[in-house]
Amino acid sequence: MTECLSDIRQWMVKNFMKLSDDKTEYLIIYSPQMRNKIVSMDFQVGDVSVSPADSVRNLGVYFDQSMRMDRHVSQVCQTAYFQLRSIAAIRPLLTRTAAESIIHSLITSRLDFCNSILAGLPSATLNRLEAVQNAAARLLTGLRKYDHITTVVAELHWLPIKNRIDFKILLLTFKAIHGLAPGCLSSLIERWQPRPCRRSSGLTLQLP
Repeated sequence: MTECLSDIRQWMVKNFMKLSDDKTEYLIIYSPQMRNKIVSMDFQVGDVSVSPADSVRNLGVYFDQSMRMDRHVSQVCQTAYFQLRSIAAIRPLLTRTAAESIIHSLITSRLDFCNSILAGLPSATLNRLEAVQNAAARLLTGLRKYDHITTVVAELHWLPIKNRIDFKILLLTFKAIHGLAPGCLSSLIERWQPRPCRRSSGLTLQLP
């Protein structure tokens, strides 16, 4: 790893860029079964000794050691609730259309950002994001905290969090198949080809 970073540093110097030693982090990702077998170690980045972190941020997404995404979900919820409280302070001054636009800009966009990486997470984790969306729907429609929200969300045509994740993945897959996605994604998709039909496949089973 140290040799790899040294090569990166040299490449960056040649291209008039700088590697920030004190901002460098690294993460060891492992399954629960491998927890006791992992040996963490420090390595040098220039003059800085870097230790493994519990979680790191990359392009706005927090990754943790077990890839449970708890840190990321907590960060999204914290930021979204802060924005909801700010919107609630001015909600009486807003029309419904204006309020919905603000909610989509500040809340829905956060729920949808890189949400495809949340596929397969436990329902308990996704339910925390669902609670944020429900709170946004209550704020928009004026419902109280314990009023039934499922039908209201359906009337707003807001997909549940799990369905939003599935939709994002299906949309990316569609684009990759039809050449509308970056080449690095399209290259990962292989079209399924059915096996050649045998003569016996067209025969009808006759029962006595």
